[in-house]
This record gives sequence, structure tokens and C-alpha cells, in this order.
Amino acid sequence: MSRPWFYPFRSEQSKSEYEAYYRKREKAWPVAFETMFLDTPSGMTFVRASGHPTDLPLVILPGVRASSLMWADSIAALSAHHRTYALDIIGDAGLSVSRSEILKADDLSRWLNEVCTALVPEGRLSIMGISYGGWIAGEYARRFPERLHSVVLMAPGGIVLPFSLSFFVRVTLLCLPLPGLGGEHSAGHLSGCLPTRHQAAMLVGPASNRQ
Repeated sequence: MSRPWFYPFRSEQSKSEYEAYYRKREKAWPVAFETMFLDTPSGMTFVRASGHPTDLPLVILPGVRASSLMWADSIAALSAHHRTYALDIIGDAGLSVSRSEILKADDLSRWLNEVCTALVPEGRLSIMGISYGGWIAGEYARRFPERLHSVVLMAPGGIVLPFSLSFFVRVTLLCLPLPGLGGEHSAGHLSGCLPTRHQAAMLVGPASNRQ
């Protein structure tokens, strides 16, 4: 059965409203950027690229229910010495669209490898992820260590400690359209865990390939 063109949204109107809100928020991105959609077997992945094209590549993954825009407060430091690729995680908030249900670690690792291969066909790259994104980055590192220069895991979900009941409660609340909980506040809630500019520079390090 074919999907409607506005999938995964319920209607054409809801898709249009979400994209308009998304584009409004991206105006706060503090550095120059370019966007692209990567078409891979797993689906269409939205990528926001910043930094000098010849610097070492750094793929950054947001937390659950947050898009690539979650990194707005840290991107200036991260892209100062790296070519950053901020992804909207497939199957979650943002503009990426999966071709099938993606829930398991194997599915997400395969998707991420498709994207990394498209962005950086040869050589190694670094990955940074927070929360849900940290979990995905960790799972990817287990399966494709040969592709990685470095990995930064920030409060990675389920890797150091198992998920608690309170975690699932908080995530569920972030998904609900309630005042002060869901919608536009979800990214803001998670952004409190993000590093400052100085901390971001220390985490990744001043590695550069620039000639």
C-alpha cells in the first residue's frame, strides 16, 4: 500500500504547518549552513551542514523528539574546526522520512551508516550524540568502528544505565501537545543538556584538515 505524499503527517495541512514552523526556527541558526536531503535505502534524511568543507567531518545527532535545530547553541564552536553534519534522525522529529518502520538498533545503525557513507565516502569521521542520539551513536560505533575517528556520547540513553520508568514518563510528556511540555518546548527542554561553546570545543577538539 502506497503512502500519501505528506507521510508521516496526518494531513497536507499538518505537514505544511510543521515545515513552516521548522523553517521559522532555523533562522536562529547562528552560522552559515546549507541543507540537503540524502536518499538512501532507509529513507530521506535531512542534513544541515556547517563549517569549512575541508575540515574533519563531524556528524551530530539530537535527542529524542528534537531535530537538528537542537544544536543551535553549540554549533558555532562545533563547526569552528569541523565540517558538521546535523541530522534529523529518521523516524523521529524533523524533516527526515523513513521508508519503513525503524525501531531496532540494527535498523538505526544501518540508516546511519548509509548517511555517513553518502556524506563521507572515504576516510574516517567523528560522531557526537546526546541522549537518544548518543545511544544511536554508541550502537553505530559497536558495529562500524573502522569508520570512526572519535565518538562523543553525551548522556547516552540505555548505554551506561538501563532506562528507568521516569525516563519513559518524561519522554511521553514531551510527545504530548500540552502547554509547557510538548511541541516547541521539547527541544528547549533537552537543550539544557547541551554543552556551552567552550565545552563543545573541548569535547571534540581543534582537529582540522584545512589547507
